[in-house]
Amino acid sequence: MKKIILQEGASCDDFFECFINGEVDWGDYFDHLVGWVQHKSDKNVFFTYESMKNNPKINIIAIAKFLGDRYVEKIERPQILESILHHTNFTSISKNQSRLSSQLPANMTPFIRKGKVGNWKSHFSVSQTQRLSRLVAL
Repeated sequence: MKKIILQEGASCDDFFECFINGEVDWGDYFDHLVGWVQHKSDKNVFFTYESMKNNPKINIIAIAKFLGDRYVEKIERPQILESILHHTNFTSISKNQSRLSSQLPANMTPFIRKGKVGNWKSHFSVSQTQRLSRLVAL
């Protein structure tokens, strides 16, 4: 895997090319997904960004149930569940983005942007959306 460090002046288009080619932090996103496809029928927890955004409490509870009774018991304490909800909400996560990705050029859109469902559409061109759709369809 060849990892590219984006230079000052790099654009979102530059990042898109690096992403599509797997040249970003943690490697090729699509290779990562392929490894999980074989587990789609296993007992697991699956949720989307949209579901986390719409009802994080239900998803946190589902994760705890998946992890086991020990975790369910912990989140049954309101202060624990509220703390998890606080530390995993968009505002809290977006405050310290340096722990989520390598340093991006100052003029580049932050790794965590607005926390809005579907906002990616305002950043991708028609061509980029088509390229990404072809990759996801494979």
